[in-house]
Formats: sequence, C-alpha cells, structure tokens
Amino acid sequence: MREKYESLSLAVLKELAKSRGLKGISTLKKAALVERMLQEDEKEAQKKIHSMDKKRDSYFGYYAGQDWKACHTYDLSISTSSLGIDKAVDLICQYIDIKFK
Repeated sequence: MREKYESLSLAVLKELAKSRGLKGISTLKKAALVERMLQEDEKEAQKKIHSMDKKRDSYFGYYAGQDWKACHTYDLSISTSSLGIDKAVDLICQYIDIKFK
C-alpha cells in the first residue's frame, strides 16, 4: 500500500485523507502524510478484525454453545508460523491417521 500512496501526488493524497475524515493534514509533507495514511489503514484493519472476531464468537456460541477461543473446543491447534505450511500439513495427516484408523 505504501507504494500506491507514494505514487500519488500530494494533492491527491490530501484529498484522499480528507475523504477518510483525517484531521490536521493540511501542513503535512508527503512522507508524513503517507505514514499517517498507513497508520489509518492499520487502525481500520484492526477494527475489521475485531468486528469479525465478535461475529465469529457470537455465531460459534449460538450454534455450538461453546466459546470459540477456548482451546478445549478444538481437536487440534497448530501454529503454522513456527512449523510452516508443509510440516503443518504432515502433522494434520498424521493426526487423521491416528484418530480415524
């Protein structure tokens, strides 16, 4: 996203920031405005994540009658950031072999 913002002129960036409701942008230089826009993007992303998490929690609670964040509601939980996708797939396959054979 940084590249997209940096490719825009300062005037266009200011218009975009204004349309998003950002205040105090009139004196910002382009680099500072790009940073401010990226910060706003991050805030909006966090709000969307929080909103989706609340919806998931409500849905899961309604249909499953359990807390979706509780570890005991899952058969298997894997951190793909530490194992990687390929090893996680291998682990899942091993788990299926053990559980269903």
